[in-house]
Amino acid sequence: MSDRPPNFATTLSNGIQDIAALLPLLGTEQCEQHIGSALQKGFLYAAVAPLSIFGSLGIVKAAFAAMLATVTYPFYGGRWLDDAGFATPGSVSSMVTIAKDTGKYGAEVALGKLLKEQHIDDPTLVKGFSWLGWKEEDKGQRERNRTRKIAGDEDGDGYSDTGCLFSWNMMLIHCTLLCAILSVTPYLYVMSSHWDRPLSWIFPLLRSFGSFACVVATQLVLQLRIHRIANTSLQWLKLQRKYGFEDESHPSAQVLEDRIRQQFRLHPSISPFVHLSRQSTIDAEAGEGTDGSFANCPLEDEEILDLEERFAADWRLILYQFILAIGIGMVVTGYVGCFSLVAQSDVVNAPYVWLALETTLSVVRTFVWGSNPAWDESTGLKMTLELEPSTSKGVSETPFPLITSPHDEARLRIDTPQPFTAHNEADFLGMATAWVGPLQRLEPGSATLFYSILFQNKIKRLYTTVHFTYPRPTLTFSADVPDFEVYSSTLETDPTMRTVQVTLRNRILGSVDPFINSQPYHRIVNHSRLLSTRLFGKKRSYQTLDIRWNLLTVPIPFSFSRDTSVGKSMVRSKYDQAYIDLHRSWTSKSQYCKARRLLLEKMGARNPEYREKGVIKVGAGKLKSASFCGEVLLIAEPLGLALLG
Repeated sequence: MSDRPPNFATTLSNGIQDIAALLPLLGTEQCEQHIGSALQKGFLYAAVAPLSIFGSLGIVKAAFAAMLATVTYPFYGGRWLDDAGFATPGSVSSMVTIAKDTGKYGAEVALGKLLKEQHIDDPTLVKGFSWLGWKEEDKGQRERNRTRKIAGDEDGDGYSDTGCLFSWNMMLIHCTLLCAILSVTPYLYVMSSHWDRPLSWIFPLLRSFGSFACVVATQLVLQLRIHRIANTSLQWLKLQRKYGFEDESHPSAQVLEDRIRQQFRLHPSISPFVHLSRQSTIDAEAGEGTDGSFANCPLEDEEILDLEERFAADWRLILYQFILAIGIGMVVTGYVGCFSLVAQSDVVNAPYVWLALETTLSVVRTFVWGSNPAWDESTGLKMTLELEPSTSKGVSETPFPLITSPHDEARLRIDTPQPFTAHNEADFLGMATAWVGPLQRLEPGSATLFYSILFQNKIKRLYTTVHFTYPRPTLTFSADVPDFEVYSSTLETDPTMRTVQVTLRNRILGSVDPFINSQPYHRIVNHSRLLSTRLFGKKRSYQTLDIRWNLLTVPIPFSFSRDTSVGKSMVRSKYDQAYIDLHRSWTSKSQYCKARRLLLEKMGARNPEYREKGVIKVGAGKLKSASFCGEVLLIAEPLGLALLG
């Protein structure tokens, strides 16, 4: 030991060596959160996490939580994490955990919110969830698809797969590997005096490449598990609707798989590691399976096979979990070894260089996180819908959208206007989704939107009614034509039909009403044009919807091309004509009944015999007229009603 008194430099160097083990705690929470949210925010958030040793324990925590949360046999790791008090702060990693009070996966709850947001009341409308995996959707093709969906001219649901080299997963691997290699640089100077010692460089490599394994495997294991939970939850909702039972009838503490097994009396001892062919069970009678696991099960054979496949273990999931376990051990071992290298270094300036380089890498990592680039977010699920089929004659011969008034648009604006039916936004979009696919809802703020389908000269148009929550006139307009007119209107509820009836009143001028020139008004007009484009466009059905890994929809900006400056139009269909004919028939019958009542009243007033006797009952409820005129009326009435019908 040297007798030389310590100076400022040696004191600082010794201090850095003493606290070297505590410095990696910096950034722990950030690394854990970003790794758990990278599938939503972008692969760079996870890829740059191994760049610095500061935050290494956050990588371990995120990998440990993902590994356990995705275990389903012999116990449910997602429930164990909740019971043990381990939180998953990431927006995506929380999808695979199980809430203790409800027994539901985060993805299961998010799926219910997604269907409600997309106005999908019938889960059988959704075919399933898919994802590209290691393939990449061409960015140019994706932008063209989005433009076509907005314009409504072409079907933009196709994919252009350009291989796996530049897919989201491969870009994650490339960037994470690069950052793992760069993370070794702070130890090069520390190891400069003893390159011949393997222990001098094995620990930094263990930490770096262990972090690489943890980051990559965490994203892959979350993708597989969320994909399976989403499809299993969807299948569960379909079975509830088909067999008519409620999920609340089960104890809230049960996990999704256990709820399905209990409801349909599936044997709980079925091992998920064995997925055997059930062809013999399909050919055999009910209850005569090889092991009796599906005896007395009310499900159909195809449904049993589908559930058995979803309960079976995925070898890829097990492989990724094994990689996570190895990676966690490598990071912990490398972390301890790196601390020992810095604390025991005999190079005078080694602690300074190490701290400066680690700090620089940490700052670079923070800068990348803060930049939040948009080009690293192109991953997620695809929700596929099974829409109502269109006829071979085109969309103009489909029952939707059906007109909501049998009167021509001109009759709705005369001195004695006719009321017409209007649907609220939720009901209208719910009906439309089954025919044209997912529709984006507008949040108008302090107003409620109603929609109607009217026609003028056999051309159907979408009318929007804006009813405000504060005292001011209700507005109704159709943005399908340029220089459209805006009318004040009144809303009334029909007590018998329980429908909203709108009646047009006076025309509103923009110079008089300041709301017409406001930004909320233009947002409503633009949204109405987009909706009209989807309803009346040439290719109006879109069967896929982009979904993020936290089961939130990818927002589509309200942008408009020249084709969408004016809404599309559609000619009246045979279903619309049938509705008009039916209304005319009932109107004629109603007018006849009124005339008949007046005629009978006049006959009774002129004929004393009729006034005294009226109409008497004879036989089994049959009627006999008490006058000659009444007999003639009863004979001619069936013929008149037949002609009117």
